[in-house]
Amino acid sequence: MKKIKDNIKKIPGTIILYTFLRKVISQVLYFGNKYSCPVCKKSFRKFFPACVSEATVISQKNIIGGGRRENSLCPYCRSTERLRLEYLYLQKHTNIFDAKSKVLHFSPEYGLEWLLKKNKDIDYFSGDIEKDVAMYVVDITDIFFGDNEFDYVICNHVLEHVYDDKKAFEEIQRVLKPGGLAVITVPISQDSATTLETPTTSDEERLELYGQKDHFRLYGMDFSDRLMSVGFDVTSYNAKDNFSTELIDKYLLLEMETIFIGKKGRIS
Repeated sequence: MKKIKDNIKKIPGTIILYTFLRKVISQVLYFGNKYSCPVCKKSFRKFFPACVSEATVISQKNIIGGGRRENSLCPYCRSTERLRLEYLYLQKHTNIFDAKSKVLHFSPEYGLEWLLKKNKDIDYFSGDIEKDVAMYVVDITDIFFGDNEFDYVICNHVLEHVYDDKKAFEEIQRVLKPGGLAVITVPISQDSATTLETPTTSDEERLELYGQKDHFRLYGMDFSDRLMSVGFDVTSYNAKDNFSTELIDKYLLLEMETIFIGKKGRIS
């Protein structure tokens, strides 16, 4: 499927048709109302499976959201469990969809990107280190935007790919306005009190230690401390503490998937 999509992208204009047909076909093949996606507001009898990596360390270290998951991706908007939880957090606990705001979204996910872009009150920017992924090519450790520009910075499963994550934290804080929020998710080992960050020299070592060849660390339960070390006021948000079992099942959330919210202090 990925090869087909990559070939389609080479033909001008066809990606729009491809996306439209994929959505229509998915709604027919997965017709039902057992599960619902809060992002696109569609319901289906089941969701697509997902698996980025099945490395042994994922089960050994109890990495949240790792390994193969049978009901994971929304057939319509392709939202993952973490993105559905993040959307629910933003909807319930911020005014991002109801007030004028400026947003910087790293490595943008389609469903959330679409919702933010279409909102006339949101001044939306997206960035990624790779070309043709986002609106701008942006190095998260050297963001070219000015100080105090954004009300929100959204960053999902990016920081584990960054060699110097402390510099990334500092840059995210710099571009946020006083009182602005960094909304962040990363893969975390529930069984590790501290982050594993062993210098490695090969893809094989990184795969064995962190679960993916392009990861530079495996975050532990000290992730909040790492954010606080650069001055953020940090809170966390997970499904288990904020939703009933019925809604967790309906939206196909992961109970312990955690969103970290870093608030930039106001200038006194």
